[in-house]
Amino acid sequence: MKTTSLIFTLLALLALLAASWLQAEESVTPAESSVTPEESSVTPAETSVIAAETSVTPPGSSAGRTVYVIRIDVQINQSLVYTIRRGIEEAKEHEASLLILDMDTPGGSVQATRQIMTALIAAGEEIQTCTFVNKWAMSAGAFISVCTDDIYMAPLSQIGAAAPVMMSPTGGTQEMPETMNEKMVSALSAVVRSAAEAKGHDVNVIEAMIRRESEYKIGDKVISKQGELLTLTNTEAEQLVDDPPRMLLSRGTVKDLDELISVLGYSDATAIHLEVSPAEKMARWIQMFSAIFIGGGLLGIYIEFKTPGFGIFGILGLFLVAVWFWANSIAGVAGSGEILAFMIGLLLLALEIFVIPGFGITGIAGFFLMLTALLMAMVPHIPNNVPGLPAFPTLPDIQISFLHLGSSLILSTFSAMILARFLPETQMFRHLVLTASTSVKAGFDATGTSDDCIGWVGTAVTPLRPAGSGEFDGKRMSVVSRGEFIDSDSPIRIVDVRGNRVVVESTEA
Repeated sequence: MKTTSLIFTLLALLALLAASWLQAEESVTPAESSVTPEESSVTPAETSVIAAETSVTPPGSSAGRTVYVIRIDVQINQSLVYTIRRGIEEAKEHEASLLILDMDTPGGSVQATRQIMTALIAAGEEIQTCTFVNKWAMSAGAFISVCTDDIYMAPLSQIGAAAPVMMSPTGGTQEMPETMNEKMVSALSAVVRSAAEAKGHDVNVIEAMIRRESEYKIGDKVISKQGELLTLTNTEAEQLVDDPPRMLLSRGTVKDLDELISVLGYSDATAIHLEVSPAEKMARWIQMFSAIFIGGGLLGIYIEFKTPGFGIFGILGLFLVAVWFWANSIAGVAGSGEILAFMIGLLLLALEIFVIPGFGITGIAGFFLMLTALLMAMVPHIPNNVPGLPAFPTLPDIQISFLHLGSSLILSTFSAMILARFLPETQMFRHLVLTASTSVKAGFDATGTSDDCIGWVGTAVTPLRPAGSGEFDGKRMSVVSRGEFIDSDSPIRIVDVRGNRVVVESTEA
């Protein structure tokens, strides 16, 4: 019964994963020819754009131009990469003259930030780009901002504090090893400096946001003190410095998007605001808590193997893993290869447990194939410049993915250890598992016979050759003679009992 139920549940899981795979494959957005190969391959699962159009055209003027607005008001993660790419492609389709990032973010993933930066720099070759810091552009938000042609800020807004930190899978931060920190800071600093130079922003300002080791001064004016990461308010970012005078980072302060569009000379344009679909919003939250979904899924499967039948724990565990894969397919991270590898690994593990005796190469291969699929589903897909050849992720991408997968395994293992200690004591578990003792001391006898039956007299029901059946006071028992043949209906007597072996002899003279 457990095997049949598990097979049906596995088939349902495979159908769900296959559906997300097919959905992702059908909704690939082709990149424009001017986009670099790194940005040209997107595997999203949602392609419908809900564009809310609001005219900013003054009365009597012609609306011949388009402004495209992408709102960034969440933590930067892999799902947002797809949203930005989708927005850029839509802006090109609408032949937009200006692309605005409406920015309000505390930062986020370095992996996702690098991909967004590359996409924006490529888009800037065709479309004028601008960032509107509409409250916060911290950390990764500052990196993304310097990849646009212009930066404007809202009143009381802030930008900066861009030193990389290690994010935990649950969304918090944790201490980064010194060597790893220096490697990441150095590599990231080079990428951001290059982007700032290309867009005409002050490279030293960006460096002061990333590194706290040195002081940054312009003449006698101290911009950033030693030992502090630079964070600028809107008034500080637009201050005039140097000779000839120039604005430090921001082009100015505007109260809202309408004023920004007017200042940039697009008051006669139509503004299109890209709206994020509900599926994309859900995928963002799921990705933020990847460790909980993966760890919870593995824990549910573990509990299911420890309990009889197939019930809520197995269904919940498989459901959490399937939802996690669905979210990663929405984000364009989990492709057909990862989903197929996980399905094959799951089937191999099921075959090892329920069909093939013991636990050998099939089960081990299935287990590691599932772990590999989970790991690669966390690594961003970066296409190769050479068609037909595989692309290899960077070492930092693999390290971060290992960290997330390791955290998930530690979470599930630690939870399993706690449950193994306390679960048997819970009332729910007592209903699932037989806890009564079946020892001889407790009065149980697997053979159903004992020495007390020695001396019983009965009749051979079948011929004993030398084994057969006998009946003793209405009770039928399997018996064996001492070697002689005894005909049926002959009187017999029990002379010895050894375990389940009842020895009889004929009582005929």
